[in-house]
Amino acid sequence: MPGSAIVGSQLAAPGGFHVPEPWSGHITGAAVLFVSSNPSVDPAEAYPASSWDDERRADFFASRFDQRAVPWVDHRMRPLLATNPPAHREKGTRFWFAARARASELLERRATAGTDFALTEVVHCQSPAESGVAEAHATCVQTWLRRVLRAAPAPVIVLFGAHAKRAFGDLFGIQQGSPMTGPCDIEGPPASCCSCRTRTPGRPKPTATPSP
Repeated sequence: MPGSAIVGSQLAAPGGFHVPEPWSGHITGAAVLFVSSNPSVDPAEAYPASSWDDERRADFFASRFDQRAVPWVDHRMRPLLATNPPAHREKGTRFWFAARARASELLERRATAGTDFALTEVVHCQSPAESGVAEAHATCVQTWLRRVLRAAPAPVIVLFGAHAKRAFGDLFGIQQGSPMTGPCDIEGPPASCCSCRTRTPGRPKPTATPSP
């Protein structure tokens, strides 16, 4: 099975198997959409598992960065842990910090996570260090990528890493290595695609600036 390696790479999580992550943030209204390889797994995070009902899962993914009494991710980009009482991780997530910095550059103002930008991946199951992504890539891209993009009217799409660039090259003919393409027809409204380098798998390099 194409996804067996990536599913098997997950460590035991407190609430059970972590369900695939469709996106994070209000994807239907965000001005910038980040696309990377796959989400990293954190067994300690309070994250949707098979035991969660659909309403709670939907709230998590759409409202993941919303600030409220006990947010899923706080303003310091620290995810909520599956602890009692609830607590956030000591340090924030570097990927989210870098995504916010890039969105702020593009919007020319401080971007709000989840509202100004949303995040998705070409492979939706979590794993450590992109484990299993290569095996699941073709199946996930063909099955889900177009559907996710139809839900996202963002005029700017930022591609992080080789897997995202390969997916957009295979589906839409966007040349790998091109810093900026667009506006072009992808799915839904025309969008410009920025291609960014990464330092490590799934980690964007915030100093890479797309050409106008």
